[in-house]
Amino acid sequence: MQIKNEDFNKITEFVRDELIKQLLPMSYGNGYGVEAVPKAMLLSLPQLVTLDKFLAATGEKKERAKREPNPDDKGFAKLWAAYPASPNFTYRGMKFKGSRALRSNYQVCEGKYLKALAAHKDLTPEMIFKALEKQKRLAFEESYETGVNKLNHWNGFEVWLHQEKFMAFVSVGDDEDFSSSTHEEGSAGGNNSNYA
Repeated sequence: MQIKNEDFNKITEFVRDELIKQLLPMSYGNGYGVEAVPKAMLLSLPQLVTLDKFLAATGEKKERAKREPNPDDKGFAKLWAAYPASPNFTYRGMKFKGSRALRSNYQVCEGKYLKALAAHKDLTPEMIFKALEKQKRLAFEESYETGVNKLNHWNGFEVWLHQEKFMAFVSVGDDEDFSSSTHEEGSAGGNNSNYA
């Protein structure tokens, strides 16, 4: 975003005033004005937080562009939704909890997904999806049998794609359809919904 000098001066004055109100609330109301603040306090990193307030007040704030689904994503949106967002899930009535995010940075993950598809010409999006479902099913079963949440030890989605962790599950038991049975008994998919 390009900022003109006159706009920058308005922004710095506004930010400085806001900072003074926050840092010096007692003295601000007692006659000490903005002029009492040194010029060195014009603009610093904490003050940039109020930049959105300034732009909103002047009507110059631009709407953020929303991410539109890519029709050429080759099944990535489906895979993104199926990969667990966190280690929290319920399987056969047993609840498992975790505290970290397993999914982040959609664009980077999509790039790694497309790169993996390009690197393995015989690999299809459906094969990767089925491999994920198999790996999830195995983690759910092991968690249920041991009482320990196995999703706590899962890699984040970006690492899972980069290290091609799905390759270990691509050729194992391709005749089984894990996607339908996983949704019947348990899942830690995008919504972390309970299926019991």
